[in-house]
Amino acid sequence: MLLQDTAIEQAELLFCQRLALVNDRYTQVGQLIQHDYRLLDCLHLLTGLKRQMTPPVPMLSWMNWLTATDMTSALPQIDELSKFSAPEQALQLLLDIKFSQQKAEVMHFTEQLLSNTAIDLSAFWHFAARQQLPLSGITLQLLQEHDTCAAAIFYIGCIGDRSMLPLVQHWLSTLSPDDNRFGIAKLSAYMLGQQTDEAELVAILTETSELTNVSLMLLMVNAPEAMQMRLINYLSAVSGQTEMAIRAMAFSGQLKFVPLLLELSQQQDSTQAALDALTLILGALDADTLMLAGDVTAVLAGKSKRKLGGCDIEDTQLAVVGQQGNAMQRQLLACYRFLTQPGSALVFTDRLIGR
Repeated sequence: MLLQDTAIEQAELLFCQRLALVNDRYTQVGQLIQHDYRLLDCLHLLTGLKRQMTPPVPMLSWMNWLTATDMTSALPQIDELSKFSAPEQALQLLLDIKFSQQKAEVMHFTEQLLSNTAIDLSAFWHFAARQQLPLSGITLQLLQEHDTCAAAIFYIGCIGDRSMLPLVQHWLSTLSPDDNRFGIAKLSAYMLGQQTDEAELVAILTETSELTNVSLMLLMVNAPEAMQMRLINYLSAVSGQTEMAIRAMAFSGQLKFVPLLLELSQQQDSTQAALDALTLILGALDADTLMLAGDVTAVLAGKSKRKLGGCDIEDTQLAVVGQQGNAMQRQLLACYRFLTQPGSALVFTDRLIGR
């Protein structure tokens, strides 16, 4: 009994830590992998103990679901995860963990749930996108139904199958511009190669509360410098979007924003966002050095005008970011690669990776 109680406490602690580490600017991919293995090992132990104990020790609903042998039993609802600061992120991590050892069953499980009209399908379409699940006959049929949700439309963009662009264009022709799915459909079409005005799309996504870090990355990374400035200026002028404006500066990779970001890091209401932005551009070590010295001369002295994680934005140097970067740096890299490799699927770097 004592061992199971300890395992329950340890599993909850490791799960909460994982949600925090993926947003930590100092946590590199190697550290995240090590933590994932610890979490999976703890849950494996807990599953074994649960089978041995009669009656089993009571556990939280989400932990019960993780340690159940049945793949589809009583999936935790978002309100049951309200103790976490980001319940939606917690739910996606739970799904990642559940199928970390059942990869072959992921497609079958997801198709089952997507066909269930009694549940909120958004989480499972996001899961399908994060798992890079290819289209199947069942998923294609569901996508062609009348009330397709925004997450399903985004899934089509994420899998990168450009033969699906006509379906997205059909949605665009039928959806009202004030429908929250309209902006997602425009983003999905953009991800499948259709040109758009990035600033206008950011405005639509902002107005419908659909602007996310990933969508902003996708719209910033390949935009011309003048367009990047339009995006940043727009977000700076919109109430409540200061943090997104700071992130947009970082996503641009433009070293010219470093002096402003350094200044913003000294202001109480923007300290963390600016520190994260400086780390995204310069890397953690150089960002911390800059914070201590306050001298931007060395940063701006080189020939390069754009950087990601301290590396010039070119293939040979960006490989280092993929091997050593934090989750945000690697997500921006994933967006670069997705847009420059037509037909590829978008990688989500906050997924469970210690498999």
